[in-house]
Amino acid sequence: MRNLPKPALIAVSVIALVAIVAGTWAIATRGLSSPAGHDEHVEAAEPLVDDPELAATSAMTGLMTWQPAKQDSPQDAAAAISERLTGHLEEYATADEADPVLPDMWNQWAEAGDSIHAVATVDSPSSVGESEDQAVIDVVVDQEVWHPSGDRTPYSRFTAAVTVENVDGQWKAARYEISDIEY
Repeated sequence: MRNLPKPALIAVSVIALVAIVAGTWAIATRGLSSPAGHDEHVEAAEPLVDDPELAATSAMTGLMTWQPAKQDSPQDAAAAISERLTGHLEEYATADEADPVLPDMWNQWAEAGDSIHAVATVDSPSSVGESEDQAVIDVVVDQEVWHPSGDRTPYSRFTAAVTVENVDGQWKAARYEISDIEY
């Protein structure tokens, strides 16, 4: 820059100063305006608690997803989602005594660093029986063993009737009954 004539040096300095001021202004005002199309005035329902089907599938996914290397039993998985449970399932999740019943492979999964991932889906829309404060949702639960190598092994597939109850305006899973075990 030493070889530039004085007017050119002043011009470069002014351009740099303008760029710095513009950049600082853009960063400072970025959080002050809502993005285009944002509907902050619209109240959105919380689907996990407002929809009995989603409450049932979410609870079963949480109940049947385990990390044996980090958890003592499936009861720890229930404890992690206890705010979405009521009745028998909430009692199980918050019990002081650990669940003595473990899946047969629990210790082997723990040693191998495997985790069990579940996905629960509504069996069919016609399976929903609903009243104002209770519904029974038939869900299909698929569990896979996820190995540290990235491989996956199917573990279990079953259908369960999940009873959800509306507690203070929130749907929560109270119990489930397995009706069909595919594998």
